[in-house]
Amino acid sequence: MPAPQPAADHLGIVHRSHYARSRAWGQLDMVVRQRLASGWTLADALTAGPSRKKAAQPVTVRGVAYPSIRAACAALGIVSRPLVTARIAQGVPATLAIEIQLAAKEERERWSRIAIVLDLWHARYYGRGAA
Repeated sequence: MPAPQPAADHLGIVHRSHYARSRAWGQLDMVVRQRLASGWTLADALTAGPSRKKAAQPVTVRGVAYPSIRAACAALGIVSRPLVTARIAQGVPATLAIEIQLAAKEERERWSRIAIVLDLWHARYYGRGAA
C-alpha cells in the first residue's frame, strides 16, 4: 500500500494524510471527500457541521399518531416499507403512501379469506358428492 500523501488544510497547516486532515477538523474523511467532489470549497468541507440524517417525522394514519414512518409501518404490519419510502421520495405524502400499502395489505388479506372459504366449500361439496 502506498504511503499516505501529505494534505494541507485551508489554513495552510500540513497534515500527514487526507484522513488526518479530516480528523483534525472533526470530520469523517469520506464526508469531506464527498463534499469536495460535490464542488464544496476545502474550507466549507472541513468547517461545516457534520452531516446528519433527517430526523424522524411524526405521521398520523387513520387517526393514530406514530413517531415515525418506521413505527407506523411496524405497528400496522406493513412489511413493504421500501415501497412506502419510494413513494415518499416521489412526492407522495407520507400518510397517503402508508394508506396505499395498508389498503393493498387489507385487499390481500380479504382475498386470502375468500380463498379459504372457497377451499372449505370445495372440500365439503366434493367430499359429500364422493361419499
